[in-house]
Amino acid sequence: GDARARGEAAPGSSFLAPSGQGRGCLPKMFITLFALFSLANSVILKSFAHEVGCTRCGVHCVDCRGLRSLDDLFLALGIEAPGGTRLLKLVVRDSSLGGLRADSLPKLYSLRTLLLERCGLGESGIHEGAFAGVPSLTRLSLAGNALREFNALYLAQALPRLEELELAGNLLSELPLARNTTMPSLTVLSLHRNGLRMLDSATLAVAPALRELDVGFNALRRVHSGSSTTTRSPHRFLQTLQLGGNTELGVAHGSGKALAAALGKFFPSLQTLGVSQTSLGPMGVGGALLEQLPALRSLDLSGNAIDGSELVFGPPAAGRPCALERVDLSANSIHVLAREWLHALCRPSLRVLDLRANGIAA
Repeated sequence: GDARARGEAAPGSSFLAPSGQGRGCLPKMFITLFALFSLANSVILKSFAHEVGCTRCGVHCVDCRGLRSLDDLFLALGIEAPGGTRLLKLVVRDSSLGGLRADSLPKLYSLRTLLLERCGLGESGIHEGAFAGVPSLTRLSLAGNALREFNALYLAQALPRLEELELAGNLLSELPLARNTTMPSLTVLSLHRNGLRMLDSATLAVAPALRELDVGFNALRRVHSGSSTTTRSPHRFLQTLQLGGNTELGVAHGSGKALAAALGKFFPSLQTLGVSQTSLGPMGVGGALLEQLPALRSLDLSGNAIDGSELVFGPPAAGRPCALERVDLSANSIHVLAREWLHALCRPSLRVLDLRANGIAA
């Protein structure tokens, strides 16, 4: 009565109950109101089979949380129906799935985005064959799963169209890329908060189209080629690199110039660089970075105990225009703004200069 008029479920019933339009299918007028159908914090029941993802309803995205197993979810989706589903995006978060077996994911040939985040996948890991039923994925997120190992070779073979791979918040100690294969479509790779110790540019060559790489807050000490005899060319397409939070990076390289030289050698096309909280200190890194990375537009040097008197950017090189538009020097140790230093920093291209939390004297 009143509950139906307000669009609420009557006591003891469910929106997922069979409708007059046929058992096992939600009213089309109701379901098409939602681009995202949420089954959060629930365990799907067998009686709900084929309610979501019906090929006649056009459900494109399902968001689930608190599932005990993927079997519960796929039973409800009615995946075994002829033709499968037209599902484009599947989100499962904050669940206890334990791992991905070869038969965990059914055949979802149209699926483009799969987010399995904070699902405890590190307990049993990801088995070979786990992604056989989702060959069209362009975005995969396995963030927050405490994964220690990752089968990069299998992933490259199973998901040739993958463009974005998010592995933040795991326990990986190596780049999830296999040198004896290629990932030609990968453009975004996030490894924020893992246990990486080296950034191997030769391994990154496996993803020639990579544009954005986030390896912030790892245990990185070196940026190098991985082999003194490597003949691989620099990664010329990488435009955004986040190294912030790798607290030993500056000390391990010995000087700001050495770090800048390594970045310029392997990633010469960088436009956005984050090296906040990397223990650079008063190493004169600013000028070296501008010299080695002429295309740099945004530079984050926050939280490095940098002394303004040591940060000498120097005049722009003759015949080389400076592209720098944004510099973040917040939370450093710059107490006095010397006129010569400020004049050298403020290039004609500069639009934003952040000097917050430095204790600069009036």
